[in-house]
Order: sequence, then structure tokens, then C-alpha cells
Amino acid sequence: MNWLSHISVGTDREGSDFDATSVGLAVMLIRFRQERAKHYPELKFADPAWDIMLDVFVAAARGKHLSVGDLAVGSDLPTSTALRWSDYLVKQGVADNVDDPNDKRRKLMSMNPAQLSRISALLFKMAGSLAKSAP
Repeated sequence: MNWLSHISVGTDREGSDFDATSVGLAVMLIRFRQERAKHYPELKFADPAWDIMLDVFVAAARGKHLSVGDLAVGSDLPTSTALRWSDYLVKQGVADNVDDPNDKRRKLMSMNPAQLSRISALLFKMAGSLAKSAP
């Protein structure tokens, strides 16, 4: 799908490759969310769990983990909301907390390989549906 080919993709810390189509679509969905907020500043759109999952997925593809502060900024959420939803995702087994190697007081959010595969498969399926519906 050449409409996603401009997205640069890394590898996770374990070295397994991420699907460029899935990561590309995740990046596009994040950018869409940001543009939507600019065009409708008076409205609050809310899907914090999905927004956080996309941000964590893209960060993992780039070999990074995100702090709650990063999640708040990236998802345009108050820090308390980002913390509440990140805790929820960890409790549901969708995400994991890992120690920050530079600051033992902080936890960073990541996804385990099974969850990375799960969201990647969903995004790949979504991208395929979009490609089929394009004129």
C-alpha cells in the first residue's frame, strides 16, 4: 500500500520488525486526531484508551517507552486522565509498566509482544479495508 510507504518504522527492543502498514496507519490516526482537534477546538472528542494504545504502539515501533506525561501530551489528555487510563490498560493486560532506566521513581508504559501483534493485526486489517474502499 504505497499511501503508507512514507512512514519510517523502527524495531522494538527485542529486535522484531513492526509491520510498516500497521505503524503507518497508527501514525496517520494520531495525526488525524490532532487535526480534528484543531478544526473543532470547541469540542472534546474522547477515546483515551485507544489514543493511548496507538501512542504506545508507535513508540514501541520506534524502540521507545512512554511516561504518563508523554501519554498525556500525545493524547491531549490531562495527566490524571492519562494515569487513570494507563492503569486501566495495565490491569486489563493490554499494556505493561516497565522501570525507567534513568529514573527509578518513574514507570514507563509498553506493550508485550502478544499485544503488539494484536494491535498490529487490527491496524493492518483496517488499512486493508481502507485500501479496498479507495477509488
